[in-house]
Amino acid sequence: MPVAAGAYAALYRLAHVLRPNPRTRFAAPMTERSAAQLDRVSGVLLGAAAGETLGGAEPGLWGPATAAGLATGRSDAERGHDASAGGAAALVEAALVAVAGLRLDPAGSPPEAFWAAAAKRLAAADSQAGEAGLLWCAAVHHALVTGNLDVRVGLARLGADRAEAWAARLVEAESGSVDRVAGGDADAGEILLAAWAVICATPVPAEEPREGRFRVQHLRDGLATADGGGVGAVTGSLLGAAYGGSAVPSAWRRTLHDGTGARAADLVAAAAEATGDPPPAPDYSFAGDQSALARHPHDENVWMGGYKALRKPPPGVDVLVSLCPVAAADAPPGVERIDVVLADTMPAADNPNAAFVLHDTAGLIQALRAEGRTVLVHGVRAMNRTPAVATAYAFRLYELPVSAALGDVRQALLRAQVTDPLRDALAAMAPVHEEPPAHRPILTRHDILSEDRRASRGRRGQRAASDWPEGRSVGRLDQ
Repeated sequence: MPVAAGAYAALYRLAHVLRPNPRTRFAAPMTERSAAQLDRVSGVLLGAAAGETLGGAEPGLWGPATAAGLATGRSDAERGHDASAGGAAALVEAALVAVAGLRLDPAGSPPEAFWAAAAKRLAAADSQAGEAGLLWCAAVHHALVTGNLDVRVGLARLGADRAEAWAARLVEAESGSVDRVAGGDADAGEILLAAWAVICATPVPAEEPREGRFRVQHLRDGLATADGGGVGAVTGSLLGAAYGGSAVPSAWRRTLHDGTGARAADLVAAAAEATGDPPPAPDYSFAGDQSALARHPHDENVWMGGYKALRKPPPGVDVLVSLCPVAAADAPPGVERIDVVLADTMPAADNPNAAFVLHDTAGLIQALRAEGRTVLVHGVRAMNRTPAVATAYAFRLYELPVSAALGDVRQALLRAQVTDPLRDALAAMAPVHEEPPAHRPILTRHDILSEDRRASRGRRGQRAASDWPEGRSVGRLDQ
């Protein structure tokens, strides 16, 4: 049966709507949680590990508090609480219980049954330690949902007398009158108060990207104040839940390990597993052309490429900076790989730390180059995230406005199409401020080709001088 000509157009439009969109489908796992919330979930364990390792004898080696959180995440938060664990380990476990609560309601508070089960799970021989665990669980859950820091949200879960007593202790912590706690096996209540005192005593930096200052550096500064150990781990679990794993400096994430082979990627996977809906393995089979590969226009030892370049890096590349999730089977053996959290989607809310991530990743590449390393920065198609990071790295080498730096990168990556949110982040951090172009109203095609206007002028494409609006751009019609 012949098909009407108009039906072909309708089928084409339908296929266009239903076809997979690589820009959105493959940038983040299709779960109920937003990209920003998934980032905050990973921040719970990444922040705990980074906080626990600072000041340690071996850089990046996390201790028992992070190990307890890792085990809790892997066991799906159903394992019974170890009452003999140190106070810091108990509070990091409580943070993972909060992560598990997201499976019930990613955007709000879980039902009362969850909090009753959490109180039972976190109960300890010392009732105050159990209360501390419930308070920290509620604070972490609140941070995961809202991105805000508030340890008082859990007071309503306690009895009136106990809530009043804890409120008074929190006031003391906020005033800086809490004694410093040493050791992760101290009382959970003491560690909670010490961690909250650190958070409150650390100023939140002003957002000044051009000066290299970002609000999310509150995490970095807070962990430096905590100075490692159990207090550092507990402080990091809450700050990571509020600011996300992307707020943990890449130089710290790069060194994290447990001494037996587990690294930062294992922490991220365990935190995701605790939600009950871990992201599936990435599948880029429908993501379009992934063969882009070019040298950075300002540094021949920095390569920019798509996912195909990951599978077979150029000769000499000895470190990979991955801007997208990587399947384990695709990662080349024997090559160091550093994951960077940067969503490849249009909503700016999916990348709340975009400017910091670009700034931090550019610093990471600069540090790797100072070590004499040859770097491959890759995404899926090298159209958005890869040129954005390459532009941020150009700022480290030359004082350029964003249009010039991005233009240089586009000379190498011809298909680069940086989205507005990432371009805005680049513009905010560019070392040379660039005024936006002046407003120039443009005639629409309908205005230019209007039949009645043509008829009034007598000859197609000809206008009197008085017909042209001042300051407007036009196209030629006398073709």
